[in-house]
Amino acid sequence: MKIIAFTFISLIILFFVIKFCFAMRGGKAILRIILHAALGFAVLALINLTSFLSGVHIPLNGWSAGITALFGVPAVCGQLLLQLLF
Repeated sequence: MKIIAFTFISLIILFFVIKFCFAMRGGKAILRIILHAALGFAVLALINLTSFLSGVHIPLNGWSAGITALFGVPAVCGQLLLQLLF
């Protein structure tokens, strides 16, 4: 179990480093990362606010918030797809 947790945390750190490197290429890295996280949270909030119309709700917990902050809108789309499938 500890190996799975260590692997998962290592992958998250690796993805964050890769994302930071790509953000550095365009300049203003911190601003771009914060903007992508804010857009992800805005989309997550929009999905949860319209859940009474669509019937799809993404629960807000540490994992969903962390993934949304790290990957932004594509992570929310992936979580939405998982909610629709399962």
